[in-house]
Amino acid sequence: MTGSNLKSCTAAVVLAAAFLIGALPARAGVGELDKLLKKGKKPAEKKDVAKKADEAKPEAGGSRMVFSKSPINVARPANLTTSFKAGDHIYALITLKDAFKAVCNEGGEGKKIVQVKCAVDGKHDHKGGFNVTLKGKALDSKHLVMDIAPVPAKMTAYKDANVVYQKKLEKLGKKGGAMQLTKLLSGLSAGKHTIKLTLYRYKNLAAGRFTIEGADYKKYAELFKKLEAVDTEAVTMPKPKMLNRKLMEEMIAVLKASDVKEARDGRILRVVIIDRGWHLERHKISGRVLLRYIRTDVAVEAKSGTCWLWRFIFKQDFMGGKFQKTKLHGIGKRKKILAKNIK
Repeated sequence: MTGSNLKSCTAAVVLAAAFLIGALPARAGVGELDKLLKKGKKPAEKKDVAKKADEAKPEAGGSRMVFSKSPINVARPANLTTSFKAGDHIYALITLKDAFKAVCNEGGEGKKIVQVKCAVDGKHDHKGGFNVTLKGKALDSKHLVMDIAPVPAKMTAYKDANVVYQKKLEKLGKKGGAMQLTKLLSGLSAGKHTIKLTLYRYKNLAAGRFTIEGADYKKYAELFKKLEAVDTEAVTMPKPKMLNRKLMEEMIAVLKASDVKEARDGRILRVVIIDRGWHLERHKISGRVLLRYIRTDVAVEAKSGTCWLWRFIFKQDFMGGKFQKTKLHGIGKRKKILAKNIK
C-alpha cells in the first residue's frame, strides 16, 4: 500500500469514529460506545429512564392515584390518562391497599383527617394543598373519588357528608378539593406543566402526577365560577331551634354596631338561632357562672349585593346576680347564599 493510500484510509477511519462519537450523549464512555456499535442504537438517557421508573412505581405498597377526563367508575376504572390539554375536565381516583380506617390507624375515633399535597413542576405549591375529613362509610372504603376540574353537573366533591373538603384560605378557592384545584389551574402560565398530588397522613399514602399543556388556562377561571355557583345553589337557611323576637332584635343591634363590615354596612336579612337554649360557661376552679352564650346563623346582604350566611355567637355576662346585655362573643365561618334561599 502506498503512502498516499495509507493516509486516505487513516483519514476515513478517523472521520467515521468522530461521527459515531458525536452521535453519543456527552457523558457516554467507551463501554457505551461498544454497546452502540454492537446493537446499532443509541442508549437511553439515564434521567429519562429514572423518570419513567418513578412514574410507574406504585406508592405506599400498592396504593395509587389515577386520572381521567371523565368520571371514574370505582369498580372498573377506564379511559385513564396522565396527559391533559388546558380546558379538559379532570377527575382522580385514589385507591389504597386497605380501608382508610385501617391505613390511618392513628388519631381519634370516628373520623380521620388526611392531607392532599400539591407540587407544580417539581415545586411544592400550598395553593393546591388542603385537608379532607373522612367519616362514617368513607372510612370503611379504600377508595376516594376526587374531582379536580369536573363538569359542574357531575361534581360529587361536596355532596357526601362523610367526605368534607376543608379550605385553607378563601382567596385560594372557596373550598378545598375541586374548587381549590380549579383555582390553581386557572393561575398556570402558558405552556406545559406537571402536577403531582400526594395523599398524606404522617406518611405518603398514595401519589399520582399528570401533565397539562395549553396557551392559556382561562377556562378554569370560568369553571371555578360555575362550580361556585353550583355549591352556592345548595346553601339554605337552617331550621330555627329557638324563637325569641326580643333577643333576635338585640342581636341585630349588636351586629349593626360591630366591626363586621358586611353586617354593619349591609342589610341583615334573617337571624336563625340554632341552639335550643343558652350554654353556660363556668369558672374552671370555683364553678361559678361567668356567662351564657348561644349560636346563630345570620343572613347578611353586603353593599356589593352578595349575600352571606354567617355564623355568629352571642353572649350575656353574668354579673350582680343577673345576666347583662347581649354582646358579640365569636365570629365563625361564612358562605355565600342565594337571596332566593333566604326564607
